[in-house]
Amino acid sequence: MQDTGIIENVYEELCSYENLETAFNRARRGKTLKDYVIEFEAKLKENLLQLRTELLLQTYQPQPLNHQPGIEFLKIIIALAHAEVKDRLLGDVGD
Repeated sequence: MQDTGIIENVYEELCSYENLETAFNRARRGKTLKDYVIEFEAKLKENLLQLRTELLLQTYQPQPLNHQPGIEFLKIIIALAHAEVKDRLLGDVGD
């Protein structure tokens, strides 16, 4: 049986602001001129803190995607208000 404390610590580390910010920076590569990236980045701290809170409280709900499946789709884990940015961001967490 695994120690739930270890799992909680790993999950909290995955959801750390620094980790989410690093994942965002990786996810935005090649997409810096996209409207949804510009909008998300304009309130980056607020958006990452909101995402972190929802992840930690386990209240995060995926949103429908607006694009065709492909390589990026396979990397997507979850979505929120800015589905395309947050999905890609979270798809890079822990990579």
